[in-house]
Amino acid sequence: MIEVLTVEGWNGERQWRRVGEVDHVTRDGRSVKLAQWESACTICGGPFHVTTPAAACSVERTKSFTVATCPAHRLTQSERAKIRYSPKQLRADVFESIKRAKLASEATQ
Repeated sequence: MIEVLTVEGWNGERQWRRVGEVDHVTRDGRSVKLAQWESACTICGGPFHVTTPAAACSVERTKSFTVATCPAHRLTQSERAKIRYSPKQLRADVFESIKRAKLASEATQ
């Protein structure tokens, strides 16, 4: 069983640590196990979790590992578009400007 995954993304490598399994009931009533993974938010550094099918052994088979922020700092559709449509060499800088704006708005609240 894989315990730590390193995933390459547009903002560099991310480490995901498998922290356990949770039971889940599907819409059709089947009981399945989901693997729970933990990583650090790229904005605040706090831990957050995603789940994948317990049998998933490849990062290509699930979109869960593309999540880079905790629920409090999820990017809006327009913020994701700004990053996606930026030239590849500028994506990290665009993300950093979005990050600074999110942290500044938290500080004023």
